[in-house]
Amino acid sequence: MTIKAHGTNITANDFLFQDLTAPASYRPNETCFKHVTFAAGTREDWSTRFELEGNDLARLAANDEEGRTLVDLRGKKEKAVLRPGEDYQLDKTIELLLPSSWVYVLESYAAHLTQLIAIVGDAVPDLDITAVLANKRLQEEPSDGKPDKPTRYKIKEAIFPGQTTIMSWRPRTIVDVRDPEKSLL
Repeated sequence: MTIKAHGTNITANDFLFQDLTAPASYRPNETCFKHVTFAAGTREDWSTRFELEGNDLARLAANDEEGRTLVDLRGKKEKAVLRPGEDYQLDKTIELLLPSSWVYVLESYAAHLTQLIAIVGDAVPDLDITAVLANKRLQEEPSDGKPDKPTRYKIKEAIFPGQTTIMSWRPRTIVDVRDPEKSLL
């Protein structure tokens, strides 16, 4: 799963991204951050930019008692500071194992004006995916009919710290285990 938060710091204060969180996998401690990109400044000139992957990312990651994976950015030499009025991009790619029916909560840690959620993986074409923000169901962006394109939702409203987007999915077709040839949907 890749989560992209691109926007502008609309607060009057600096914002320091201190840690990133990913929920627990279906099996405890199997969530893995694969890649993190952070950039702040103007879209033409990113004054702060860094990428983390591989060993550099693994060194900053740890699991908590609930099985979630945390990446502590405070140990980085380059700080993820966002000044008032600056644009930013925060992209996180997370690998996790979840059951075919599940609810996943994405929590916002910063204020931003838009957010892009992209869901990818071999199972995506077989899933009915729903995204809800503030009791409003989000519309999936068109995939141009290409089966290998990710499921994408673009949130075009201001999102504030602590606000959540509820993602849920279930199989598009439910099969009767007693008779696999018979579809229940």
